[in-house]
Amino acid sequence: MGRFTIAAKHHISIAEIYESELVDIEKAIAHYEQAADYYKGEESNSSANKCLLKVATYAAQLEQYQKAVEIYEQVGTNAMD
Repeated sequence: MGRFTIAAKHHISIAEIYESELVDIEKAIAHYEQAADYYKGEESNSSANKCLLKVATYAAQLEQYQKAVEIYEQVGTNAMD
């Protein structure tokens, strides 16, 4: 397991804390995005997509619909590859 994978898992843990305990969705989004970037760097696309789907879900909840649509389209395109 690479260092970026470990870092990504830590960012997911932080994002989950922001989701459940601190209820700061914008910071949770930032940490999920960082985790997705780290997973992409490690060629772990399924894990990156999982993080991106969380980002899209929360973006939609925050009425950032354009961002959510772009992420869903990106994940869909990645799934077809």
